[in-house]
Amino acid sequence: MKQCKIPKSKNRLKQVWRKMMSRCYNPKDDYYYKYGGKGIVVCEEWHNFSNFEKWSIEHEYDENAPYMQCQLDRIDNSKGYCPENCRWTNAHVQRMNQGIAKTNTSGYKCISYHSLCKKWRILLTIGGKKQKHIGFYLTKKEAVDAYNKYIIDNNLTEYKIQEWKGE
Repeated sequence: MKQCKIPKSKNRLKQVWRKMMSRCYNPKDDYYYKYGGKGIVVCEEWHNFSNFEKWSIEHEYDENAPYMQCQLDRIDNSKGYCPENCRWTNAHVQRMNQGIAKTNTSGYKCISYHSLCKKWRILLTIGGKKQKHIGFYLTKKEAVDAYNKYIIDNNLTEYKIQEWKGE
């Protein structure tokens, strides 16, 4: 019996869809606790692969993109997967849209306390590749303000402005 072959690009997109559905609805999925376990769901419309595929093609899904250069991203990570909250982007933009890592003790992205210097440091990853040291600051507030100024002055739109939490 001859096996029907799905074009590679459609197979890749279907794999993205399957993983999205599994993260949200399969408690045995390794990442369920970050998605379905936190109440993240997929809109009813996208439960049908054809609808997800149509939206993807109309919204910059690139079947020929190199590895990690076309990934599904939720704009607001507290909300689910739906056309209004998703986009196709590269790994760097997606990573910058993630929440703060559990190991982060400053409470701010790209800002850490340098124990040898006893100062707050800003270290950015530019273009997903190169780390750039922005500077050392005496207080966390100075570091947050300097971070925001650097982002604005250099038009780094993939980074979010960080609100001072008044610590």
